[in-house]
Amino acid sequence: MQCITDVQLCCFRKTEFEKLLQSEPAIEREFVSRLQHDLNEACDWMTVLGRLTAREKVASFLSYLAGNKDFTETDETTGQQVVNVPLRRSEIAGFLGLTIETVSRNITHLRRMGIISMEDAQRMRIVDRRALDL
Repeated sequence: MQCITDVQLCCFRKTEFEKLLQSEPAIEREFVSRLQHDLNEACDWMTVLGRLTAREKVASFLSYLAGNKDFTETDETTGQQVVNVPLRRSEIAGFLGLTIETVSRNITHLRRMGIISMEDAQRMRIVDRRALDL
């Protein structure tokens, strides 16, 4: 498994974890809530990977990053989001089931349409969030 950000991992034996959930209903509710969220997100990505065009896949990926506070900052002067992309284009391509050329071509297309602009290789400014989300 690969992660795109730093991760802290805590391991429990299954029986110990089940006992904890039974004895602490609040923890069980939070665990189930997060699990449901993660499953819904996985279903959304299956749709992205299976049904969308290459351009829609790239836009959806950037939109996902833009919607995640761990990857964005807001430009105080313009109010625009700046997305810190934690993956190289080859890694984005592998994640989306595309070639690196297709990812690069579609990022260039989004830039030419004025939807995004490049701060540098790993940072993209979202100029038109509505257009990105379409």
